[in-house]
Amino acid sequence: DQAVGPYYDRLLEWTDKQNNYLVCLGDELYPSCLKEIYCPPPLLYLQGQISAFDIDSIAVVGSRRPTLSGQKHAALFSRQLAELGYCITSGLAIGVDSYAHRGALDAQGVSCAVLGSGLESIYPKQNKKLAMEIQEQGILISELALDVSALPANFPRRNRIISGLSKATLVIEAGLKS
Repeated sequence: DQAVGPYYDRLLEWTDKQNNYLVCLGDELYPSCLKEIYCPPPLLYLQGQISAFDIDSIAVVGSRRPTLSGQKHAALFSRQLAELGYCITSGLAIGVDSYAHRGALDAQGVSCAVLGSGLESIYPKQNKKLAMEIQEQGILISELALDVSALPANFPRRNRIISGLSKATLVIEAGLKS
């Protein structure tokens, strides 16, 4: 057997690690709700607890520069929803996303972070520790190759996955263009 290339070798090594998954649209592990969105991702890179897909999810999203009140509301709503058994899904961004993930984790709940970068290029870098905590209690998701950097065009793609995974979306302090 000859390796197809360095990325293939790296991908095999990555998927050999515990709780790392590469799933295709037709795979049994592929989240069924994502199959229903427009243009579902053909591949998903997953890292963490695959059981996160077994519970209903609510997206909590909003401003990257929330007010103090917005920060508190994002964390409080997320904590309370997690205590009720919901998975809190957001985008790992600075601001509301970070407070939403933190609220769910503080309640010992499940959180799902959908990235606009590859799973080995966590963005923003200051949320790398938060991402590590999320994969312990929930799951990290990306449709982008492991080493893809965050680019502006990646975020609308990420957002369709967030909405596709979620039964409802709670928006906290979003601007008009958001």
